Amino acid sequence: MAVQTFSEPARPSDHDAGKVPETEILPEPAWPRLSFASKYAAAVAHSLGPLRPEVPSVVLDGTKDVIEGHLSTALETAGATGTVVIHILSHGRLSNDNRLHIAATESTQYVGTMWDVSTFIADLEDKDRPNPSPNVLLFLDVCHAGGALSDAFLRTQQEDRKVFIIAACPRDENAYAGNFSSVIAAVLADAARNGLGVDPSVPYIPLEKLVWEVRLRLNALSGDRAQSVYTGAMDAATDLPFLRNLVCPQDRADLPTAYKDRAFRELMSFVEGAYPSLDLQHYLSRVHGGVGADLDPEHCHFAGRSTQLGKLARWISGEADAQVPLVVVTGEPGSGKSALLGALVCCAHPYLARQLHTVVNRIPAEHRPPPTDHIAVVHARKRTLNDIVTALTQQLHLAHPQTGWTPHRLIEAVADLPSSPLIVVDALDEATERTSIAAVLLTPLARVRASTVSGRPAGTPACRLLVGTRPWWKQLGLTPLEQAANELGRIDDLDTVPTDTLIQDLTSYLTALLAEAPRYTNKVTLRGDLARAVAQALVKGEDRGEFLKARLYARHLAQRGPTDLAGIGDAARGAPRRLRDVLQLDPSADQAWVLPVLATVAWAEGEGMSDLLIRTIASAFDPNGATPTPEEISAALAQGTFYLRSSIDPEHRTTLYQLFHQGLADDLRNNPVLDAEPPT
Repeated sequence: MAVQTFSEPARPSDHDAGKVPETEILPEPAWPRLSFASKYAAAVAHSLGPLRPEVPSVVLDGTKDVIEGHLSTALETAGATGTVVIHILSHGRLSNDNRLHIAATESTQYVGTMWDVSTFIADLEDKDRPNPSPNVLLFLDVCHAGGALSDAFLRTQQEDRKVFIIAACPRDENAYAGNFSSVIAAVLADAARNGLGVDPSVPYIPLEKLVWEVRLRLNALSGDRAQSVYTGAMDAATDLPFLRNLVCPQDRADLPTAYKDRAFRELMSFVEGAYPSLDLQHYLSRVHGGVGADLDPEHCHFAGRSTQLGKLARWISGEADAQVPLVVVTGEPGSGKSALLGALVCCAHPYLARQLHTVVNRIPAEHRPPPTDHIAVVHARKRTLNDIVTALTQQLHLAHPQTGWTPHRLIEAVADLPSSPLIVVDALDEATERTSIAAVLLTPLARVRASTVSGRPAGTPACRLLVGTRPWWKQLGLTPLEQAANELGRIDDLDTVPTDTLIQDLTSYLTALLAEAPRYTNKVTLRGDLARAVAQALVKGEDRGEFLKARLYARHLAQRGPTDLAGIGDAARGAPRRLRDVLQLDPSADQAWVLPVLATVAWAEGEGMSDLLIRTIASAFDPNGATPTPEEISAALAQGTFYLRSSIDPEHRTTLYQLFHQGLADDLRNNPVLDAEPPT
């Protein structure tokens, strides 16, 4: 609702005028006309429409009675969502007791003639109301709008709050020229068009994300007349159905397979909540052989590495090398380190082993470690020493000491445990503080023995420590860990596997991947011969990472591979010799902005980049220096989804993107622009 025109000030009647000297008759001051009000009110209603189940109405130039009547009707007919969205654009003034009043069409500048919005809000928040209020989202575009958030309102517990206010300015500042309403209309329009980058699995736009977008754009728009959004905490409104996320399909049938499968979704949700540092998506994407939206819980393509699996399974179970405290699995990017560790984790973790039958049954029984009750698993990518310590203490269910955890206290606590836990730390080379993690935590853990308190035999290793990292010991500052592994345990280097064995493993892996492709479903001989020919070509590449290249090239073959034996030679010759060659074989990489977007995401830190940040940076990787539109970025992310993995920002619930494999990220960081000609 908006008030654009205000009544002329009341003049005294002739009768009254005759009783008072003319010099003492002062007309009540009028409010200036807001010529922009009707335009912006209509724009907000238009943008809000697709996001709400009801059709928004516009009340223009209402009296106090009309305003109160429309609001009462809206509250009484809140509908199935139990929510109401209100937008108000007018003049505002604070009373002497700091209560916010808003001008109706008949109001003058005296607060007694204005509508008391503070009383309206207090009534909605009253727990003793005969009829409980629906949840209300209130956009206030008036001067002193922040006055609606009284001290008493701000003290209300979030979970008990009924009204969520987004104010155009703090209580001691002014709002100008409808700027706030203009921004609200634009942000709501973008929310309807692209969901503001909110993840497709989130059905409603989180208010924190909405506020962030409004604040960002209003700050850029205000200029000399600075204006800043004022609001209370919005945490409790994260899941309230105020604004639909239209990117989230209503029947959710169009979501990726990993989202559609309820059991799988619940598993992911449980693990992410209980053990976020485990990063189940990371391991499953490696073991399943799927990427991003292609991650399919119904299929697992893990193959090969039988020798390494068998040795590690016997070590984990205690059947062999019981006195070995440390095993480090190394290999170049794409050699299959995480797939190997992921397979072991899915079998050895008691909860995962019960849920992930597809993975467990893919591992030969003789190479399958039994579930172990004492296990902690951490994907170390982008994590600090403190992150690793915290993750291990939580997963091992260690009692929190009064003085807090330190690496030394964790090591002592592990030594005091009555049984030896299995600790898995993958992607150590990608950790933020890898040198400290290796020197201060992992190496001492490998060297410590069970204490007398533990009740275990003297000299027993305190734990079994399994670490995955690239073998760049000196370059990465991991020399102490290398020395400990050579002295106390062993290093399983996947790059030293005999060529014949590697070809055999790659052939098995490719065969499993191609078996899922419709063009090879009934062509057993063709896919077997094709897999072997491609495997033989991959081992002759210019760089390592044969399993990663196999995984990516199999996708190309599934779509454009030969359909008869005569085409196998050409397919083998077209196998990528370098990791970056895979992108040149993918038609989606030729689509506008796909490669600049992937090159941008290669630099993602932490949990990843939002689409807004990607759009800001992507032009740096465009040969012409052009600036992409939000629609072009959305299209590029959709085209390049195979190469991406995503997570959800816990604050704004937006989708964060990173490349699915660090090897690809490293390659694109070093070579952000592809060669002019594809490999031959």
